Amino acid sequence: MKGDVMGLNGFQKYEFQSLCSLSKKKYNPNNSLERYQCYELEHLSQETGRIIGSVDSKEQSSIKNVFSDQDVLFGKLRPYLKKYALPSTDGVCSTEIWVLVPKTEVCSRRYLFALIQSEKFVRCASIASGSKMPRADWNYISTQVFEVPQILEQEMIADILGACDEAIEAQERLITQKQERQKGLMQKLLVGEVRFPKFDRTPWEELKLGSVLKHVFRPISWSPEMSLKLVSIRRRAGGLFLRPEMKGSDYKTSDLHEIRKGDFLISKRQVTHGALAVVKTPFDGCHVSKEYTIFENTAPKVLHTPYLDWLSKTREMWHKAYVASNGVAIEKLIFVPKDFLKFEIKLPPTIEEQRRIASFLNEQEQEIVLSRKRLEVLKLQKKSLMQKLLTGEVRVKV
Repeated sequence: MKGDVMGLNGFQKYEFQSLCSLSKKKYNPNNSLERYQCYELEHLSQETGRIIGSVDSKEQSSIKNVFSDQDVLFGKLRPYLKKYALPSTDGVCSTEIWVLVPKTEVCSRRYLFALIQSEKFVRCASIASGSKMPRADWNYISTQVFEVPQILEQEMIADILGACDEAIEAQERLITQKQERQKGLMQKLLVGEVRFPKFDRTPWEELKLGSVLKHVFRPISWSPEMSLKLVSIRRRAGGLFLRPEMKGSDYKTSDLHEIRKGDFLISKRQVTHGALAVVKTPFDGCHVSKEYTIFENTAPKVLHTPYLDWLSKTREMWHKAYVASNGVAIEKLIFVPKDFLKFEIKLPPTIEEQRRIASFLNEQEQEIVLSRKRLEVLKLQKKSLMQKLLTGEVRVKV
């Protein structure tokens, strides 16, 4: 089908192979004198269209696809990952990446780039060959029919979607800036390098963790029929998350313990990855296995628990947990609570200062959370707009 059929929306119907061709040009690093930037699948950012890295083509050993700055790239391996790009230079790429050459008399390059991001295209590409390593099938997708407008409208649609991408990228940059600012403030506030004016005359105090924390055990009354509320800790101080609920009889052990709001929790086998967290209200009364160590704050007038929460996100605290672990290999280390409690930490001398620091950092975190929500709104707006523009539900005045 080459555009001689018109859809109800006024768009022309084309088979995908009438909109673009699949480049067959190859590059052999073993017998070529040319040197290019080479993109592997990991260099294509998922769902963003951005290129996030490259390697030297001459340092590769396998055959590569060749592309120009007029082509469009789409990752055919696991196409549901939505890896695509609009290269700005000539280069080479993995053979797991399709090099699509637009037939510009019927489909502009930027519109083709928008088209391969659409739900319909990804759905068609995901009807793939191979089970363990699914790949998009060109023989199938090349014959699938897509409806496209005239070239001028295509360019106007591409302009609109490009503006959406710019707004998304600007929001992502803003989030990164806020995260870097928060990181810098944490590093200074949590060691006393920067202090609020009200507190800057009083020196900080050093004390052993064992003077404010106590290793506790709260074994639950287990039964086969009970509903378990199991939690785990995300790496890099990413906080707690609930695991799927299950009955006692379905879990591998009955040696489980209850956690409470304000507890300081450490994953015994994940300390090298920063798996530390303070238990928040939503996880009060949940359960953990013996693979977790539970500490209780025994001196709330000396150590403000929300301040401890921010300390748990620092590399200094991760390092203390790492040193307080035994094992023959880094991935087999086991956390030893009594050794951890021997370490000293420096604290602001008053709960009021600790509370002020924690409150300030919480405000910074809330700003980042709100910025992420705004980012998700922008992404949803683009997705909705793309669906309407690429199907003709909403038309652009030419």
